[in-house]
Amino acid sequence: MDVVDHTKVLIDSPVTPGAEEITGFGRVVVPMKWVALTDYKVKIVRNQKNKGLLAAWAEEGVASKWKKSSWGKKTQRKITKTTETDMQRFEAQLKAQEVAKKVRKAVA
Repeated sequence: MDVVDHTKVLIDSPVTPGAEEITGFGRVVVPMKWVALTDYKVKIVRNQKNKGLLAAWAEEGVASKWKKSSWGKKTQRKITKTTETDMQRFEAQLKAQEVAKKVRKAVA
């Protein structure tokens, strides 16, 4: 009989105005399988208040490091793609076709 692991974690992000810009969510319970550790650290003390957490987050520059990482770029592309209009998708398709045509000419 297989043992199913139902381990869940409480994740709490700052609940101050603008905190959603940092994490995109408030306080949630998620399964451990959804949690992925990164190399980005924020040095804070235990039971740090929101003000100190936001200051430490800004001081370490975690948001800018995340945006520069390949995982962050991939996430941003997904968000951008889902919020594009039909016209923006069409223009992107035309640009891709132009690039493909130039590549074909260069290879031939």
